[in-house]
Amino acid sequence: MVFLVKITSDFEVRGKLIPRKALPRVKGDKLVLEWADIGAQ
Repeated sequence: MVFLVKITSDFEVRGKLIPRKALPRVKGDKLVLEWADIGAQ
């Protein structure tokens, strides 16, 4: 499992726990996700 954290410009903190297998595969060492892409609000 991976815990993703979003911190807004107003310093609101949100988190979501998702399975590692749900993450897309990437070439290289960085993964960039949009918060909406992971089904979080």
